[in-house]
Amino acid sequence: MTSRRWQVALAGAILLLVLGWLMLGRDHETPKTLPAIAAATPPPAVAAQRDDARATADRIVAALQARDGPALAALVHPNGVRLSPSAFVDVDTDVRLTAAEVAALWHDPQVRHWGDAEASGDPIELNGADYARRYIVDHDYSVATVSENAVANRGTTIDNAATIYPGATRIEYLRQGADATDWSALRLIMVPVDGQWRLVGIVHDQWAP
Repeated sequence: MTSRRWQVALAGAILLLVLGWLMLGRDHETPKTLPAIAAATPPPAVAAQRDDARATADRIVAALQARDGPALAALVHPNGVRLSPSAFVDVDTDVRLTAAEVAALWHDPQVRHWGDAEASGDPIELNGADYARRYIVDHDYSVATVSENAVANRGTTIDNAATIYPGATRIEYLRQGADATDWSALRLIMVPVDGQWRLVGIVHDQWAP
């Protein structure tokens, strides 16, 4: 009996030693490294798209200021560009020009009806060069304050561009004068076509009584 008890005690001691060794090995295991949580930053494609839209808008402004019809036409949407003489885009009366017509805008003698003047209601009947001079490049917008996709109801006319051009990117060039009524804005409406931004709308806005 004594020998039997001794064997049982020895087996128990060995078992405890084995369990202790296993636990000690587990405690010294190298902890697994959890993957780091990425910071919530905009995808690179989104940031690049935003930068490309602004760069394209700046090219459009440069072409407008230089009266360079062919350079401007190269950035026009395949379906043409709508020209709006006021903040309220009127799809029934605003003129839509093809890229070919834009290329000849400053040399085309044709007089068109471009809509009605915002304050007086008089018909706007001008050739392309005179319309551009009065309702597109009435100021130097290359030195204006630029914003993106802002709804700007500064005057008495409703800015409905976001409704007329859903999903488009709207870049505004704002010239602010000495007082609250001395301002004008050029808004460029663009959509992507085959990875390139293309111009679908040019909106002129200014203070009107």
